[in-house]
This record gives sequence, structure tokens and C-alpha cells, in this order.
Amino acid sequence: MKSLNKVFLLGHVGHSPEALTTRNGQIYTRLSVATRRGWKDDEDQWQEQTDWHSVNVFGPQAKSCIEHIKKGSLVFIEAQLSPFSLNKDDGSKESRLSIQALKVSFLSSGRGISEATAS
Repeated sequence: MKSLNKVFLLGHVGHSPEALTTRNGQIYTRLSVATRRGWKDDEDQWQEQTDWHSVNVFGPQAKSCIEHIKKGSLVFIEAQLSPFSLNKDDGSKESRLSIQALKVSFLSSGRGISEATAS
């Protein structure tokens, strides 16, 4: 059986991206992306909630994101979930998932749509 690991996000960036460095010296940036979801509650009233997603962007597209994205920018992100584990203070390990961007499209530029693609 085939499998699929894809995440698509369309939302606004919460703060300007910054250059970060991994323990191995690789440059990356982390985007904080807000999405909204809505539903009708038990009393048939429309409710909305903002969800925040932390997205890691690596390689050449990290630099492109730093140069082109600012707080409030609208982005479309194609990504995958990537499992990792953290060593906790008590010596135990905690498993988590990160969202790792494969392609980031900048949608709120006055010049139209542009994108940064993983190499």
C-alpha cells in the first residue's frame, strides 16, 4: 500500500522570519503561520478560531523567506510532517512532529505569486 505525508497551509505569517542555525550549522528559518477555522456550535452560532503553526524552512528557500516575507504576509505552504524526539530534563524522551516546508509560495507580494522551492 502506498502512503502520503503532505500538509498544506494557507495563512498569514505572525512575525518576520529570522535566520536560525541547526546544531550542524545548517541555516533555516521558522515561520509562525496563522490559519482560521470555523464551525457552527450547538446553538447554531458561527464560531471561529485561529490556529498557529510552526513551520521549519531549510536550504536556499530559508534565505528567500527571510528576504521576502514579513509579518502579515500571506503564504501557501506545501510541507510534510517530520517526527523527532526531545531529551527532557528528567532523562526521558518526548516524541513530537514538526512541519517541514517543501515549497513556500509568497502570495501577498504586489508583484503576484512567487515561490521558494526546496532543492
